[in-house]
Amino acid sequence: MALSVYDLYSNDLDGSSRGIIVHVSKSIKSKQIYSNNTALEHLILEIEFSHARLVVTTMYHSPSSMNENNDAINNLISEICNQHVGNNLIIGDFNYHIDWSIPDLTTNDNSSQKFYEVIQKHNMFTTLPGVEALMNLVFWIWC
Repeated sequence: MALSVYDLYSNDLDGSSRGIIVHVSKSIKSKQIYSNNTALEHLILEIEFSHARLVVTTMYHSPSSMNENNDAINNLISEICNQHVGNNLIIGDFNYHIDWSIPDLTTNDNSSQKFYEVIQKHNMFTTLPGVEALMNLVFWIWC
């Protein structure tokens, strides 16, 4: 299948070989949404279907991420949930060590704890209940 039938979106980290790309079929109406958020690696798309709109956010959180970027990621999730009311899908490689089967998680890892609290605050759900950081996580919320 040729890539010419897809629109390509990228966060293009200043021409480096790193970053996020997403391909969306040209048959689906889509556009990139830009944010002033300082989270290093993220891409936000709005995808329109005949009777629905979906905001799809793809993120990467490095295991060596600094506190400023950790906070920016948490703020971005809150911004998405607050500004784009509707169907939100957040996909990412977050590299947090969280056991999602534990209700009211507490951990000694401050960045994991803050991330968990943001997810809980916005009533987001993971598609991988009870799985601890074995693969990328997908969160969704209906607002």
